[in-house]
Amino acid sequence: FYITKMVQHLNDRQKRSDDVLLKAVRILRKGDFLQTIQKLVIRKNKSNNKQQQQNNDVTTTTTNYHYYFDVNYVSGVVCERNSLLNLAIITGGGRMKVVKWLIETCHADVESADRGGFTPLLNAVYDGHTLL
Repeated sequence: FYITKMVQHLNDRQKRSDDVLLKAVRILRKGDFLQTIQKLVIRKNKSNNKQQQQNNDVTTTTTNYHYYFDVNYVSGVVCERNSLLNLAIITGGGRMKVVKWLIETCHADVESADRGGFTPLLNAVYDGHTLL
């Protein structure tokens, strides 16, 4: 029973995280909408807050926010194994405000690699984003 419940919890968490990534891609394709990305991550965190506390999940605290969505999450199913940071860099010519927020505020892992083994920094260089 315990193992079944744990597997269900992990599957639910993965689905929620995949949903956040897919919504983030749609937002990033439209532009460098930092506030929209922040609302997506924070809203998802608020909606999961009660459930996460009931399950005694560990949260990452950054400044005044509690992030229940792991900004370093990499899906094996959607977005070609890209993290949110990698998606912000490769989508639509690099979204500077979102990238800066993810690195400086959320402490996103700059060494996370996509399925091709490219880190966000390598993708930025490849796409010619010298400001990053």
